[in-house]
Amino acid sequence: MNSNWYYRGNALCGLGKLNEAIAAYQKQIKITPNHEGAWNNIGIALYNLGKLDEAITAYQKQIEITPNHKRAWYNMGNALSDLGKLDEAIAAYQKQIEITPNHEWAWYSVGNALYNLGKLDEAITAYQKQIEITPNHESAWNNMGNALSDLGKLDEAIAAYQKAN
Repeated sequence: MNSNWYYRGNALCGLGKLNEAIAAYQKQIKITPNHEGAWNNIGIALYNLGKLDEAITAYQKQIEITPNHKRAWYNMGNALSDLGKLDEAIAAYQKQIEITPNHEWAWYSVGNALYNLGKLDEAITAYQKQIEITPNHESAWNNMGNALSDLGKLDEAIAAYQKAN
């Protein structure tokens, strides 16, 4: 499979030339309609441009092509979360976890969405699952400390904060 436009798009993204990157990915899609990453990367570029609804559409197109894509569900979850669609974001993150059980950020992101929904006990459980995967995940320890603190479990919160350092 010829992926020259895809790789050009990646380089342009790296340079911060997001609109040019999108154009390159679109050229790749014209050559290879079922490319395994072009729509996901269009989504990333659109997300970074602040075009969240368009990014979600791009991630959905990638998922139609590659239902078990290694990052599209997670990326879509981030865009949904940023739009305040937390329940939908959680569902997307959980789908990513089904595909990639040891994903380095998915349980953390589930925890953040649950925390923002005020579901503190569930958020703590999600942070704990992230820590099982990545024991030195400072952000997960820190946010678990915040949830514990909000629940008045201050000794446990302090212990979590100490592990965040």
